[in-house]
Amino acid sequence: MSMSALRYEWAVSTAAISQIIPETCGAIHQALKDDFLTAPATPEEWVGISNALEHTLNFPNALGRKFSLSVMLRHLMESWVK
Repeated sequence: MSMSALRYEWAVSTAAISQIIPETCGAIHQALKDDFLTAPATPEEWVGISNALEHTLNFPNALGRKFSLSVMLRHLMESWVK
């Protein structure tokens, strides 16, 4: 959804939305980065993430938390839209 479309949903100007969204995302990132956005420190942690992705998403050999986060956020956003 574009910021122009959000303008009508939220009854707020596009300029305000273009400030609200980055500020909100920045605050969420700042609050959650240490608990949820840390990179794995050991090979065992990487393997654990790969195994979890294979088990939950049926996506074998997937390494990296960025992909996992992207999939989770996409799923969350799609659930909000529905």
